[in-house]
Amino acid sequence: MPFQKGQPRPEGAGRKKGSKNRILGKTVEEILAGGESPLEFLIRTMHNEENDYLMRLDAAKHAAPYMHSKLASIDVNGSLDSTVVIVHDWRGKQQDEGQG
Repeated sequence: MPFQKGQPRPEGAGRKKGSKNRILGKTVEEILAGGESPLEFLIRTMHNEENDYLMRLDAAKHAAPYMHSKLASIDVNGSLDSTVVIVHDWRGKQQDEGQG
C-alpha cells in the first residue's frame, strides 16, 4: 500500500528503535581503528606548544563542549515588588565581632 498523506503509517514501518546507521557505524570504526579520535586530536593540538597560539585556542574552543557541560538555566521566582539589598564592604577584609 503506497503512502497516503494524512494517514497513519502501517504497523512496523520505518527504522526500528535503537538501530544504527550502517554508514555512520563504519565511519566510527574506521576513525577508532586509526588510533586517535577527533577529540584526542584536538586535545593533542591544544597542548602542543609548538603550534600557533590561535590554532591552540581554536582547538580548545572545539574540544570544550565535549569536556565541560554547559550550565543549566534556572527560573527566578519572586514578585516584582520584592526588595533586594546588596551589601558590600569597601574597606576590604571584615573583622569578626568581638575583635578590636
